[in-house]
Amino acid sequence: MKKLWMLSGMAAGVVMIATGCTSINTNDAASDSKQAMVPAVYEPVIRHVDQKVSGSAQMHVVLNFIKWGDNAFADRTVLGGMSSDSTFFSAFSGLFPNPIRDAKAAAVYNACKAAKCDMLLSAKYELTTTDYFVYKVVNCTVTGFPGTEVGVVRKDVAFPSKFNGSMTVPVLPLN
Repeated sequence: MKKLWMLSGMAAGVVMIATGCTSINTNDAASDSKQAMVPAVYEPVIRHVDQKVSGSAQMHVVLNFIKWGDNAFADRTVLGGMSSDSTFFSAFSGLFPNPIRDAKAAAVYNACKAAKCDMLLSAKYELTTTDYFVYKVVNCTVTGFPGTEVGVVRKDVAFPSKFNGSMTVPVLPLN
């Protein structure tokens, strides 16, 4: 009897772990609607200083899997065309470390902390990579002008007064 209870308990545990919780949000009624929602477009107001600042960072990688180095990184940065969705492996970015991207983000963070700013404008990166077969060291130095977000401004989106249901909303660039 004890084996039966243990077996049923283990089966219940496996079922609970295997099924987990999922939530599905579908909005089928929205496809039939003839209404159009125009999102408000906001643009940040940035105050900048005309004095260059710099920051640096260093990352170490062993076997292209184990990494260490600076552990504070800047968020919301476009790092020289290396945006997070530009590669096939972006969904697995935690499994495959990218030491160049991490060194750039850490250098931007260090520069912003030193200058007490929110972002770097016209950032320029200097990368030095020492690559052995199983060990790699990436040094990054960034220079740029410090910028601080002081507010946001709402930009009006031009939208026609008559909507026939098949029109697409134009995407306006931020000026």
